[in-house]
Amino acid sequence: MRINLTRIRTYYINMHSDKQKNKNTKNLLESLGFKSITRCPGFKADGFISGSGAAYQNVLMSRLAKGEPFTLVEDDIKLTHFDHIIDVPDDADAVYLGVSKMGFVDGKHEELLLVSNVEGYEHLYRVHNMLATHAVVYLNMDYVRDTILAAQNYLEQGLPHDLGIAENMQNWKVYALNKPMFIQYPKYRYFTDTSISDLPNTQEVV
Repeated sequence: MRINLTRIRTYYINMHSDKQKNKNTKNLLESLGFKSITRCPGFKADGFISGSGAAYQNVLMSRLAKGEPFTLVEDDIKLTHFDHIIDVPDDADAVYLGVSKMGFVDGKHEELLLVSNVEGYEHLYRVHNMLATHAVVYLNMDYVRDTILAAQNYLEQGLPHDLGIAENMQNWKVYALNKPMFIQYPKYRYFTDTSISDLPNTQEVV
C-alpha cells in the first residue's frame, strides 16, 4: 500500500499559550505540501499528564467518528527528512513517522524496543512496545478505537496515555520507519533522534 502523506488529513496538538510552536508546526507542514492541516487545542487539566493525554484522546475520538485515515503530530516535531509517499504493508493499522528508543516492558519504561523485521520492507520495523506519539499515521479505525480504550485505562489511573498505547501495540500491525522523518526537539531529542537499526537495545519478536 502506497500512502501519500500530504493528502491525508493532518492534525497537530498545540496549547493556546504556545504561539511560536503553533506557527512553527503549521509552517513546517505547509512547506512540506500537506493539503489539510488542522490545529487541535491542547489544554491543562489536573496536571500535564491528564491534559496532554486528554487532548490526544479528543483527536482520536473525533477522527474515529469520521472513519477516515489521518495523521496526528505534536507541536514539538522537527524534520529530519521527508518522503511524501511511503510504502507499507496492506495490513498496516498505523505507521509511526517518528520513533523512540524507549519501550514499555513489564510495566516500566526501558530503553528496550521489541521489534520485528518486515519482509519486503527494509525501511520499516513492526514495533510492539514503543513509547512515542509525536508523529503517527492512523489507518485502521478498529485500531483507533482500541487505542482510545487502552490509553483511557492509564489516564484514569493518573498515568501517561502513551503507556496504554505502547502496551496495546502488540495486538495490532503497527509499523515504524527505521529512519524517522520527525523527531521531538529539543526536550526529547535524546530519545527520538535515532534510527531503530542503530539502537543498542532491541529484541526481535518472531
